[in-house]
Amino acid sequence: MFGHLVKVYNKERTICDCLRFRNQMDIAIVTDAVKRYVKRKDRNLNILMEMAETFRVAKPLRSYLEVLV
Repeated sequence: MFGHLVKVYNKERTICDCLRFRNQMDIAIVTDAVKRYVKRKDRNLNILMEMAETFRVAKPLRSYLEVLV
């Protein structure tokens, strides 16, 4: 992105990383990432919630998902 190397593991981990660093990112990018993930047909909310608990972002994720789902 913009000439910078961006490491990506999987969709769920990327969403958790966006939420972990949401204070350092533009809120529009975080919101757009979660919206796009929710719209995907291959989403797996169970894996997403497990990873969110591992990375301690389950509470903010629930807030986003309540609005979007």
